[in-house]
Amino acid sequence: MRDLVSASTHDDNKSEEQYLITSRAKDHGYRYCKSFAQFLDDLPTHEHTPDAISRHLNCFGISSDTLSSMILPLVETSNCGEQTISILTQSSANGLVKWTTKLLAIGNALPLVADDACAAVISLFDLYILTVFRLCASNKTNEDVLIGHGRGSASSSSMSSTSVSLTMEADAVAPLPRERKDFVQTQEFIKSSRDRLESMVNLDKFQSTDDDMMDCGPLSPQSKHPVTKLAKRLEKEVAAACSCFFAAILVDVLSDVFNKRLSSTSDLWDDPKDNVATLIENNGDDNHSESLDTYAKSVVTIMPKLVTQATRFATVNALSGKALMFQIICCKVWENSGSMQEESNDYVEQLCDLSALLWGYMSSSTKLPTLLLEYTWNVVVRSAFLLLLEGYSKIANCSTEGRSLMSMDLATLSHGLTPQAIKDEIEDDHPNINPPPKACRDEMMRYVDTYIKVFYFPNDEILNWVKDNALDYHKDHCTSLVTSKAAGAKDKKFMTQGNKSVTDIYSKLPT
Repeated sequence: MRDLVSASTHDDNKSEEQYLITSRAKDHGYRYCKSFAQFLDDLPTHEHTPDAISRHLNCFGISSDTLSSMILPLVETSNCGEQTISILTQSSANGLVKWTTKLLAIGNALPLVADDACAAVISLFDLYILTVFRLCASNKTNEDVLIGHGRGSASSSSMSSTSVSLTMEADAVAPLPRERKDFVQTQEFIKSSRDRLESMVNLDKFQSTDDDMMDCGPLSPQSKHPVTKLAKRLEKEVAAACSCFFAAILVDVLSDVFNKRLSSTSDLWDDPKDNVATLIENNGDDNHSESLDTYAKSVVTIMPKLVTQATRFATVNALSGKALMFQIICCKVWENSGSMQEESNDYVEQLCDLSALLWGYMSSSTKLPTLLLEYTWNVVVRSAFLLLLEGYSKIANCSTEGRSLMSMDLATLSHGLTPQAIKDEIEDDHPNINPPPKACRDEMMRYVDTYIKVFYFPNDEILNWVKDNALDYHKDHCTSLVTSKAAGAKDKKFMTQGNKSVTDIYSKLPT
């Protein structure tokens, strides 16, 4: 990375040769960092302990164990045995690297404007990171939900008496109560970055227009053109989100290189004007050094959370989460008593079909490297289950038979997302595609299944379960358990007392 920074200041042609080192990179635009590949080749294969990995990555420039733990699983070995990672995109190479190294050169050559150069570097990274986050999250309101500023405000749906959130897709992947403290630094970083850019750029200009995408998913999964559109968008958003890992490494290395070069510039001032340089050194260097160091540490710390949330929302959007949840809400079967539907609801089959088509398209396009594709599939599977959970929590009145149907839907989803089921679904269109990895299907199956079955508990045991599991589910999820159980049994007392108990339990959780 240091070689990359040093060699890409002026000679554009030379830097292009350093980036484009594989045929796939030339064909698809996903670029490899040559120095990073060399670093990985030098990493002893037997040293995979956290301490060893941290030690090696610190030498490279990654100062966060959390960041390195997310990046290392994306490292792949090419056919020739070279280890590479695809987190360097054209925009980050042609934008971030070129401009930051030019600003670095200016700051080093002209200490009088070093503070301004440092501020410009920070603004450049702010713009890149926030633009990528906005691209994935669609709008500022969704962003706030994704970084833990509570879930969306409710409004009355015209399709149901159930209150739904204006940010229902973001709500599905919002941080859980147990994760709140982990997002404090992310919230502070996003706020600071927005404040710094407020007078320079209107981020709402980058706001995605996803309303025309809403009807492309589960409502018509066999329509190949809309699914292709969803898959292409998902590819771009995942690639953009993961390129922020490169941005984090780059700013971390830049802060160190910038400070070291500033400390060796005294030979430029070997004349009577050196007292001016001394003044700058005493009053300016500490400011911009500390500022860039602090900023780099913030970026490295928050990036894993930011990339994870951006990717999760991208997959929810690709699965047409809003349309799916409205289909769940509008089903008339949840309140039916005395009759049992023998088959799962159509929306589950459509969700499985759409997931399969997404895998088939992304696998055949080969634009995402294998490990990044597998990472994306894992997030797709997680998001599919979370969308079901979010939709079920919007059912205000549910009978015992309705709850059994939810369990049937969940089992259908779990089976439909098995590697073999996905391969069978896309066999005709993509006969040579490998099945997806197993991913987190079993884990998410248990998570949602537990929520569904708590409905059958006696009233007191429901409240005890909520108390024990409040950190792992959102407040309105648990309120829905009480509301739907009480409404189905016409138990007004439990409705009132149960909702009050849930509110008390969540009010006592650590903030």
